[in-house]
Amino acid sequence: MKTSCLIIKRVLGVLGCTFLTSVLFAQSPYDGWEEIETVLTCSDFTKAQRNEKLVALADNGNVRAMYYLATNWRNYEHPKKGSNELLKETAEKGYFMAECEMGEMYIKGQNQDSAYYWLHKAIEHTEAYINSDLIKYQKKSNNAKYKMSIEYERLATFSLAHSVLSRYYMEKEQKENGIRCAKIGYELMDKIYDGQKKFILSYYDTDKKKNSKKPTTDVYFVELFRSNWAEVVRYMAVALYITGDIKNGNKFINKYPYLNKYEVYDYVKEREPEEYLIAKCIDDCYRVYGSEHHPASLEYYRKAVEKKSYFAMIDMVKDSAIQKRIKQMAFSGDSVAAMVYLHHQLEEKDTVSVDLFLKDIPFKFSFPFKDNSVVKGDAIIEHVLSIDDVFFLLMKDALDTDVKTLLTLYDYYLYKKYKGVHDPKDLKKAVSLYEVLRSQHPNYSPTFLMKRNVSAIYYRLTDYAKAFPLMIEVCNEYPELYPVIGAILYEGYTGKPDYFKAVEYLKKEESVRNNGNIHIQYYYMGMCFLKGNGVTKDETKGFEYMKKAVECEKVVVKAYWEISKCYRFGRGVERDLKKAEYYEQEAEKAGNDDALWMRDQQYLLNILE
Repeated sequence: MKTSCLIIKRVLGVLGCTFLTSVLFAQSPYDGWEEIETVLTCSDFTKAQRNEKLVALADNGNVRAMYYLATNWRNYEHPKKGSNELLKETAEKGYFMAECEMGEMYIKGQNQDSAYYWLHKAIEHTEAYINSDLIKYQKKSNNAKYKMSIEYERLATFSLAHSVLSRYYMEKEQKENGIRCAKIGYELMDKIYDGQKKFILSYYDTDKKKNSKKPTTDVYFVELFRSNWAEVVRYMAVALYITGDIKNGNKFINKYPYLNKYEVYDYVKEREPEEYLIAKCIDDCYRVYGSEHHPASLEYYRKAVEKKSYFAMIDMVKDSAIQKRIKQMAFSGDSVAAMVYLHHQLEEKDTVSVDLFLKDIPFKFSFPFKDNSVVKGDAIIEHVLSIDDVFFLLMKDALDTDVKTLLTLYDYYLYKKYKGVHDPKDLKKAVSLYEVLRSQHPNYSPTFLMKRNVSAIYYRLTDYAKAFPLMIEVCNEYPELYPVIGAILYEGYTGKPDYFKAVEYLKKEESVRNNGNIHIQYYYMGMCFLKGNGVTKDETKGFEYMKKAVECEKVVVKAYWEISKCYRFGRGVERDLKKAEYYEQEAEKAGNDDALWMRDQQYLLNILE
């Protein structure tokens, strides 16, 4: 008799839950299920048509359609109602997925009371169905019918609501409740995962193959499954980290489908202490809006700083207590801590503090990871000091940097361009780094290419005294420098003009094909023959060279002026005033000083007349 009464009570209890749920929903999420599924998965609809149908269903009170529009699922949206407004309205109608979403939104916004209310609502509306839904869902899985199911959505909501609730308890310092909720969420989702693991993996494998075709009904299921699975896994991992169970926390985070072990810099994971990786994991998985670091991660960051993690130092340098500790470590001779402290001061534009710091603690160091086996090139610089910061310190003789780092900086400034044009300031920095390299590392032998590039920069910066000897040294390797050397000798940039020597180098150019400096050779050979400098005067040859000079892709500006004089005065060619005026205008456009002076003189004469 007692057994019969107990069975009747349980049946009535289930019926009561079902009745109460139906009363709570103005329109049940089960209503119009097939219609929603057709709208979302049928390939006959365009995206615009699908969006229009969802809006019509939502306006008719369909809570599932309202939810998809509220969450911008696959970028569907309501034309008149905002996401938050629509989501709240959907939750108030009792739709469990919207309630769970509201709870997570509030807990991220630090409104814990509202978060607790909505998460419990979501659990309340799904709890009565868990056992029956799991049986039905597993039957569907065994039959390989991967369509959207209300059973799965209820199971996923129940799991996720508990997982998010674990965060609520953790922040309330109720760690036992936090672990309990995280386990409930994970264990239920794990049962679902076991039945679908092969399907999920095969779905993503076939997606990579060309011409693969998948039923459109799979898209919703796979995306929802992976996102919910990821959520419960990461909440479980973080709950374990916070309670100090690092070993099991690591096991869970390894299961996270969106992370490659940790969502941090993979190339330093073997060199950074475990505490830093855990802190980053908590921050990435437990992100708090409006706050740089989650409170639960701060303890791990502090431990990582004590273990000399320079990434942890960089992340925490704005914390006053940690900054003080970093400064103490720097004064104790820790070069990494010194770099991080300088990085912070330079970032704050506090050069006064930098100067005082450098006076108080004279040090020389190289960047971490000298072997460069894991961190290479400018990655070292970017994660410790910016390239400009390093240059600033180098010029203050604060660093004795290794050759590789200096070369990295040199290459950066040499090839740094803005819209394809070099900034002269960057070129000056490049040659400054070359000079530092030569002074700090006298045994280092610069390559011919480096000497060629540095000599070209010196020439561009009109530092001919430094450019000339380097060009002479490498010109046989880079014959395009012959005409530049000839120009320096002709103009007498390093002393008196040496026309004969200039002609010697200029003539070497004639045997070089596809030379980028041929326009310089043509111009100066033209000048030599027109004026008889270093050769017998021959105006015809002079004109021919000058004509070639103005027809090159690059043109020496003065060539326009010189050829205009040839046409105006008949030097090596018949007089032609129209062509003379044309080239004078070209010279003026190019900014030739003589042409501009003539233009100004003509302007004054016109005024006087």
